[in-house]
Amino acid sequence: MKFSIIVPIYNVEKYLPQCIDSILNQDYKDFELILVNDGSPDDSLSICRQYAEKDKRVRIINKPNGGSTSSRKAGAKIAKGEYVICVDSDDYVEQGYFSCVARSLDEFNPDIVVLSHYSLEGNKKILNKDFVVQDLLQDKEYEEVRDKFIYDPTDKNISNPGIISYSLWCKVVRREIYVKAQELVDDKIVIGEDMLCSLYCLKLAKSMVCLDESFYVYRILNNSMMHSYNVKKFEHFENTVKALVESEIVDDRRIYAYSFHALCNEYAGIAESVNSISEFRNKILETHKFKLLYDMASRVDKSNCDLASRFKIWLVNNKKYDLMFLLLKLKNR
Repeated sequence: MKFSIIVPIYNVEKYLPQCIDSILNQDYKDFELILVNDGSPDDSLSICRQYAEKDKRVRIINKPNGGSTSSRKAGAKIAKGEYVICVDSDDYVEQGYFSCVARSLDEFNPDIVVLSHYSLEGNKKILNKDFVVQDLLQDKEYEEVRDKFIYDPTDKNISNPGIISYSLWCKVVRREIYVKAQELVDDKIVIGEDMLCSLYCLKLAKSMVCLDESFYVYRILNNSMMHSYNVKKFEHFENTVKALVESEIVDDRRIYAYSFHALCNEYAGIAESVNSISEFRNKILETHKFKLLYDMASRVDKSNCDLASRFKIWLVNNKKYDLMFLLLKLKNR
């Protein structure tokens, strides 16, 4: 069997049929679909069972709620495919996905395949071109690309993350590597679990192919934790930064960059959620208790940054919240 498709499921009855249909209707048929119901309170489990009755490729795991990491671990434990593909249950994939990847695997036999994706907000679908090299990366060339995963020190724009997406759903990973990597991620990590698992996968792998192809459609939901402000997110980011520090497999400047990106993204979310400078300042002050996150972010390397990036670093490190609020509001208009 070529692929094991793992879909963690929680409270997504509205989108789940489209997700499952998009997988089962692929023209490439050599796969199993593992649906992991993570204690959903809605009708998701019933929907899963209806599909399992119709298609023998569908396998169901029904477990108490434990989060996406625990769900992916549960799926990985029973996976039989040569490679694992992760799909989020509120997203879907377009026709030709598995056959395209299978051709690449047959030609290059890599440990990981990386693809671009679409983002979908409402009815607007936008193509997101991630880093792509239509060739096999291995040995020194692979290591050079892998080391730019979280942070690319040659990029002068500090706002840019690394050259490979953090998301698991844009990667196809050899099963043995995926299982080992997923086990290294703490179930309690709520934000950054994809980044951590991808990091471990890239560390364990020896080769990768990046394809200039896009089949995955990532649905942006307004009620998603990743796209709304909540002070709890700062705690989640701090836990992820702690996990990065404890992993000892990335150098400090990449941790500094990740922390700085996290702060900037959350500041933007705060600015969008409030109407005054005082509200903005007060909400940020609430987050100063997450000292590790702030300490790591304050050390971000600005030696190779452009002027705009240096200004952004200066704003954050010198707590220029009034000016920061006005600039963020202006940007969001």
